[in-house]
Amino acid sequence: MAYTVHKILDEFGIEHWLTHGSVFGAVREHGLLPWDNDVDFGFNGSGTFASMNFDEFLSPFEAKGLKVYHKRWITSNVMKVYSDKLPQMQVDLVAYYNYSGWMKRAGLETWILALNYNRYQTFSCTICRTTLTTDSLSVPLRCLFPEKELKSNGIYIRTTGGRK
Repeated sequence: MAYTVHKILDEFGIEHWLTHGSVFGAVREHGLLPWDNDVDFGFNGSGTFASMNFDEFLSPFEAKGLKVYHKRWITSNVMKVYSDKLPQMQVDLVAYYNYSGWMKRAGLETWILALNYNRYQTFSCTICRTTLTTDSLSVPLRCLFPEKELKSNGIYIRTTGGRK
């Protein structure tokens, strides 16, 4: 489901990224956190999305059999994408807007819990730009995993450090 949502956002040209628990899961667990039942995407609400008709935005989700629950930004700017076929899994879409060079969430929640949102859910707009180009680079394995010499009971053992 997350891949489907990603492809829909890509087709619209909406900048999006993993956020919240999905980032922590990717870094710490190399996947979803064991207790996390959703995937969180942040997206640029000031870009392409801002100029779209909301029904136009919802249409491809519905075409793929997905439902989008939203409160129309009154209290929160989170949309929950789910499917009746997989009720235990959902994708959260969190809109961030450009406020004088800073990406911030909108909605009543952000004003009530301003300290939390300003401290932990605000970041520079420079992060939201098109993907950087990638190149292949050959690096000798010994540079990534340098050898170490260990001494144990008078015996010297040569190992590769950092490799599991």
